[in-house]
Parts: sequence; C-alpha cells; structure tokens
Amino acid sequence: MSQENRNIRFLLTGAGGLIGSQLLLRLKSRGYVVAGLARGAPTDTELIECDLASPGELGRALSLASPDLILHAAGSLLGADPALAVEGYYNNLIAMAHVLRAATKQGVKRLILIFKYGLWHILPDQPGPRGTMSPAKLVRTQQSSLRTVPEGSC
Repeated sequence: MSQENRNIRFLLTGAGGLIGSQLLLRLKSRGYVVAGLARGAPTDTELIECDLASPGELGRALSLASPDLILHAAGSLLGADPALAVEGYYNNLIAMAHVLRAATKQGVKRLILIFKYGLWHILPDQPGPRGTMSPAKLVRTQQSSLRTVPEGSC
C-alpha cells in the first residue's frame, strides 16, 4: 500500500471484540491511524469507551477520531434461544442506524461492515447460530448506502 493510503484515519467499532481486537492490532502494526471503540473499554487500554446504543457517545467519538473510514465490527452475539436472537438483531440494527446517522452527520464517506455472524455459515464446525444472519444482514446491507437515517426512527 502507498504511503498516501496509510494516512487514512480509521474508526473501528467493536475494537474490544474477537474480530475487532485482531483487526486493530493488524492495522496498527502496519502503520495505520486507528481509533478503536469498545463498550466498557478498560481504562488501561487505548480504546475509546463508547456504547453504540447512545447516539451522543457515538457522535462525540466520531468528532474526536475524525475518521475517513469506519470499520463497523461491533455487534451483539445471537444466541440459540430465539428470544435472545430477536433482541440481538434489534440491538445490532439500532447500533447500525446510529453508526450510519453519526457517519452522515460527520461527513464520513466510507463505511465497511464486518459481519462476524457470517463466519458461522463458512465454518460449520464452530458453535453458534445457523441461518439466522440473512434477515439482519439484508437490512444492514440495504442501510449501508450512508443515506441519512431520520431522527426518531430508532
């Protein structure tokens, strides 16, 4: 990658999670500027504590990081219990709506969605929900055009 591409400022949601933490380490080791967001971030880390359910917290984090690109890797785990899966879908969709709205307000033009649930379809030997990603992925993908999410819609 060229030096110019390394000047891109990233904002990584879910930086304290399984995939996000590894992505954060890899990007930083390659010289990228990355601000990592995590819910309940430990005070002894460089992560920014941010609950994506709070538009105010997310807006402040984006203002602080001033990213060129958002890597959205945060998400609630979906359990095998259908009631928990519904709650997980809801939380993930609300978080996505908040990320889209904040990105639009901040003027961020690029957003990459990282769907960790898709791994369950690729790795059938791993435990986890099967076939439950498609509805949420469809909605999140359709919303990912960075169009404005109307105030009060979530």
